Amino acid sequence: TSDQGIFQIIKEVVDNGIDEYLAGACTNIDIVLDLKKNLRCIADNGRGIPQKSLVTVFTKLHAGSKFGDKVYSASAGTHGVGVSCTNALSTHLYSYSTRDGKTVGVKFKYGVPEGKETRCKFPKDPMIMKTQARKWDSGTIVLFHPDYKILTHKKIPYKRIFTWLALLPKLCPGLKINVIAMSGKKKVKRTYFSKKGLEGMARAKDFYVKNKKVECLCNFYPENGNGIEGYVNTIPINDGVHINAFWSALRSALTPYAKKKMPSIKSVKELIDGVIHVRVKDPLFEGQTKDKLGGVKVEKEITAALKDDFVKF
Repeated sequence: TSDQGIFQIIKEVVDNGIDEYLAGACTNIDIVLDLKKNLRCIADNGRGIPQKSLVTVFTKLHAGSKFGDKVYSASAGTHGVGVSCTNALSTHLYSYSTRDGKTVGVKFKYGVPEGKETRCKFPKDPMIMKTQARKWDSGTIVLFHPDYKILTHKKIPYKRIFTWLALLPKLCPGLKINVIAMSGKKKVKRTYFSKKGLEGMARAKDFYVKNKKVECLCNFYPENGNGIEGYVNTIPINDGVHINAFWSALRSALTPYAKKKMPSIKSVKELIDGVIHVRVKDPLFEGQTKDKLGGVKVEKEITAALKDDFVKF
């Protein structure tokens, strides 16, 4: 009933494109939002949802390929519900998957498919034509009308969406996100892109490390210390084992050095500003709100991945 509802069903579709990016298969995500026509269209140039599984992916919980062992090493979805939730909360939804230049589509009404996956020509819908999807040999398009009998907050939370999208380039270098937001004659276009992400933000005096598990950037003695921002598979998660691992690795590396130089030092938390982004397969989130990362094994892996680099730094 708040703007979280509209934001979440848009985010779930965008997250599918981010999953493809994390798998090395997507470089572009296009988002078109039309408040007057009550339409949202999201397209990505990933591999395309398996064409025989479109109905299953949009109607069954935990049916996405991200739950297989060999498809995604990390996923942006936290709840395992994904686009089936978007479909359930839409009056109409149209999904198209293109692979090897061949397009298959299916239509849903109030979450129920109106037939099976069907081979079709590229759809010429005005919303879809505002994306670059027609230029791509593969990818997924989702066009949907939110159901405002359930989602009673009817306004697109533009500010919230733009704030979230502005964050993604530093976590997803090389991914271009194009947004068109319309309301009658008013139109806003924005592009979010960073060639190097966090690495491009690092200065010579900063601590920066990137490996398969962790990417971390922090500087010491900032003018306005904000502490450590935490992200798990691009999702803001500021509590949990990844944050604990950061401080544990830093403490292990710093303590022997600090005792020689500054015997009275007790804490450096207020002297650090930084970001830690971890990629975790099947992350374990604690609590109903999924805002804390758990897992002893994950904590040990992240600590190990950071400790040696902190020692060198």
